[in-house]
Amino acid sequence: MVWGDLMMDQRLESAVRRLCRDGAALAADGERAMALESYLEAWQLLPEPKDAPIAADVRAGIRGLVRGTAALERAAAVILREDAPRDLARA
Repeated sequence: MVWGDLMMDQRLESAVRRLCRDGAALAADGERAMALESYLEAWQLLPEPKDAPIAADVRAGIRGLVRGTAALERAAAVILREDAPRDLARA
């Protein structure tokens, strides 16, 4: 699926948004591992290339959870296919 030409399927977008909401709620409750699992599931649902606007929401959720933990920041960079951890303060 090419994002420039086609819109994401509504059901897929709804599922990704639900997983992001779940991740945010779990993080707010201190359930970081479960929150990360929810965000990673959302990330896996996104088709390639992962450049849809909603992908930025998923990235921000993941970055927010790993902020301040160098090993997790590096792992997130690999999962998100980034060369190096970005400035996480911007997430």
